[in-house]
Amino acid sequence: MNTFTLRHFLLLILLPLLSVLPSCSDDDDPVVITADMGQTPLQYSADGVWTDVASNNSFALQYLQFNHEGEIGPWGLVWRGFTPARWAGLDYSTVTDWLNNSFQVPSRGGKAGVGTPYIVAFWDTQENESTPASDRTCRITYAKDATSAPLPFSPKNVYVQLTCYAYYTIKDGNAFSRPFAEGDWFRLTAHGVHADDTESTAEIYLADYRGESPELLDAWTSMDLSSLGSVKELYFTLDSSDTGQWGMNTPSYFAIDRLSVAAILPED
Repeated sequence: MNTFTLRHFLLLILLPLLSVLPSCSDDDDPVVITADMGQTPLQYSADGVWTDVASNNSFALQYLQFNHEGEIGPWGLVWRGFTPARWAGLDYSTVTDWLNNSFQVPSRGGKAGVGTPYIVAFWDTQENESTPASDRTCRITYAKDATSAPLPFSPKNVYVQLTCYAYYTIKDGNAFSRPFAEGDWFRLTAHGVHADDTESTAEIYLADYRGESPELLDAWTSMDLSSLGSVKELYFTLDSSDTGQWGMNTPSYFAIDRLSVAAILPED
């Protein structure tokens, strides 16, 4: 075998191997990361609520850090931010007080199906435009762990829906809120905070009674976040047409699942 033939033979063997080896620049290329609840070993109570709900422990899904605060106060459980939950077989037709079942969603499960976990969010209605992003209730950052500095990331998409408490309050009203009527709406806004502290937003209506027929998001619905661009923080707020002396009357709850972002993987 001459030299040319030998080189050609070796090249044919080595090319397939070289094509599967990681590039030195692979770690610097953004990848799409999805916060998949089914891939995280969180623990749930018999009622389907995260067992750390009464703590100030935030939780992480694929490097995405979700803010959570909670405690057992004089009047029972008090919490805000994000809380993992799952449907535990509750018969919705027997429920008369959705306030005490605020972790349930109409779909009875996450995007993966009935019984699968999802995330319920409770937004603090006392927030206003002057609240610093770092103090926002429903705040998400991207970091190697809870003690590491946040890294930049680009939100892509998230699935959202109403919780049962908000859904049935909008439909039927309760002691704090009237039923929705023509012209009413309930809006979720995502805020992306950029490196220079400027913000961009994306929004979706969780309930919209402004058209010919009422629309309520009682199933997982895609919310496009790609317009937010590269951010250092992501947070959510709510507003509603039903407001009173103390602010928004509509229960400030919503549910999310499968948040996806583009980001560079943190270094080990």
